[in-house]
Amino acid sequence: MNDTHFDHKLTLDQLKALLLRAKSDTKNGERNYLMILIGVCHGLRNMEICGLTAANFDMEDATIIVRRGKKSLKTTQPLMRSDDPLLDEYGAVNAYLLDENGIPKRGRLFDIKTGMVRHMFKRYAKDAGIPKALRHPHVLKHTAAHYALDSSKRDLVYVQKFLGHKNLSSTGMYLKVSDTEACAAIQPNYFKKF
Repeated sequence: MNDTHFDHKLTLDQLKALLLRAKSDTKNGERNYLMILIGVCHGLRNMEICGLTAANFDMEDATIIVRRGKKSLKTTQPLMRSDDPLLDEYGAVNAYLLDENGIPKRGRLFDIKTGMVRHMFKRYAKDAGIPKALRHPHVLKHTAAHYALDSSKRDLVYVQKFLGHKNLSSTGMYLKVSDTEACAAIQPNYFKKF
């Protein structure tokens, strides 16, 4: 199989190293950590992360309204919860949406431009030991697509909806299967339905 940019994804260990590196930044660590976490949890592009506002989140329902670029579909998705505090998106968003006086934030969530996100991400990824080919924020979208494919048992329709793709062919770009894998999955049950 040929390696394409659709194959680029972070392993869970790489993602955790990246999140820890972002969190350790003394100036904007919580913000940068949360941008990366939200990006990977919902498959967001850099511009979509930077465009998030407090109004995109409903903490009562524990959801995010994802407005995507490139004419993709708007979706409402649950915030991810995890026993691992580093991966608990709900807890991180809930804490971030309140200012130091406990007052809910309003307006744009992150005070940063897309170019600075690219620069920050590249630096963090390098510090975390992530290979050069994966040192760009768009890898968060690809990583989310691969995680969604794996967790949905490779159901393209669910992943299409999750990523907001209008066309199934956009989602299918992430699905790579070798001849051996395809035959192993199909052959055992091939004649059982007839």
